[in-house]
Amino acid sequence: MDAFGGSSATGLLPAQQSAVKRTTPPSGHKKEEVEGAEWYFAYGANMSPAVFLGRRQIQPLRTEVSRIPNWGLSFNVLGIPYAEPGNGGLRKLDPSEVASGRAEVHGVAYLLTAGDLRRLVLSEGGGVGYVVTKLDGFILKDGASVPMNTLMGRHKSHERLPSERYKNILARAASEQGLPDWYQERLEKQPTFIPRDTQWHKLGVKLFLPFWIKMAVLVEKAAHRLQGADGHAPGWFLAGFDVLFWIMWTYHDWIHSVIFGRGDGL
Repeated sequence: MDAFGGSSATGLLPAQQSAVKRTTPPSGHKKEEVEGAEWYFAYGANMSPAVFLGRRQIQPLRTEVSRIPNWGLSFNVLGIPYAEPGNGGLRKLDPSEVASGRAEVHGVAYLLTAGDLRRLVLSEGGGVGYVVTKLDGFILKDGASVPMNTLMGRHKSHERLPSERYKNILARAASEQGLPDWYQERLEKQPTFIPRDTQWHKLGVKLFLPFWIKMAVLVEKAAHRLQGADGHAPGWFLAGFDVLFWIMWTYHDWIHSVIFGRGDGL
């Protein structure tokens, strides 16, 4: 995820077909012999082998299709308007949604060594957009219930639409990893932010994006420099980021979008 809460738009390596089926641990160790290994549940871009195995260079000990009961996928982690307005997050389901059986978030659970889990947190932008949370998950293959680390948005925000690019990463990853057909269909049908095809809207995008993308790059670099051993940036940095982020979205919602049209699909 980039410093503004979304997935980095560059650096995706081609997915390797063999990487999806890799389940053997590195160095010839048996899975049961790896001390301190923990499960990590991916429901966004990290489901993709191209992202997780390729860009992040993390080799899981096991890979299992899983679900988290009572929680649903929501694009409530805000990114940058006009580019990546809504990114994957989690929200608590209401009882009627739970009863439907078709609302729970599904994803990919990776069994990781303690070192790889720490590297993953380090790669996620210093806790700027997400925090690590532990939830009870279920492995679909055998129904086993295991505690899983996952990433949850640091702030509760109204849901915005994801970009077509981001949605396609999730849908492709769900297909590659063999998530249930109904969940793949849910991702395929997910509405996305489509920029208006007018010169006025395009002008608004050109006036908005260059400055804020530059700010996002600077914030991301600073977050990585300031990360502690646990992978998180200091509190004072997060407070400063929150102010900057609030300014960006407030300006979009109340000024820029009124003049040029919204950049979040609402």
